[in-house]
Amino acid sequence: MEQLRSVSAGSFAAEFGEAERQVDRAIEAEATRVVTDENGSGPEAPSSAETNRLEAGFKEIALRAGENPSYSVVASWSLLGQIMASIASDLLPANIRRPFGSGSSYLPVVKVLHEQGVISDETAAALDSLRRLRNEVAHGATAPEPGAALAYVRSANDLAEVIGSGADMVWRRRRYEE
Repeated sequence: MEQLRSVSAGSFAAEFGEAERQVDRAIEAEATRVVTDENGSGPEAPSSAETNRLEAGFKEIALRAGENPSYSVVASWSLLGQIMASIASDLLPANIRRPFGSGSSYLPVVKVLHEQGVISDETAAALDSLRRLRNEVAHGATAPEPGAALAYVRSANDLAEVIGSGADMVWRRRRYEE
């Protein structure tokens, strides 16, 4: 099955196969970082409700993958960027907090998420792979097939969940340390 992902036509499919494997590795790595406080629960991160609400957005984007695969790739990356920006803004200490808007530059947002312990190196690498693929599609260098676009949307959704879980872990740890 792994080989079938990379054999399909076009460079997008070949590159996406590797990106999808990176997402899978990031999800596995993040699962080992789950930490809870003494009673196994903690406060919900401020951005958790928004992350859950936006998950429905990925579903709406996925429904359009068959009719407009390029749109689905670009829109799912945009939605993932909004989620990352919101979480990064929420996690910065109040004295240095700066709002990251939906059009915020990718690198500062990922840097904050990484420095705050929300994402691992594996997740950052997976995000970078998805960003590169999105850029190829957005600039017309490649056009994804509907199946590859749908898989991209799922990967973006999975990374949004990983980032949300990482943010929850950071918030629980902060509350526990107080």
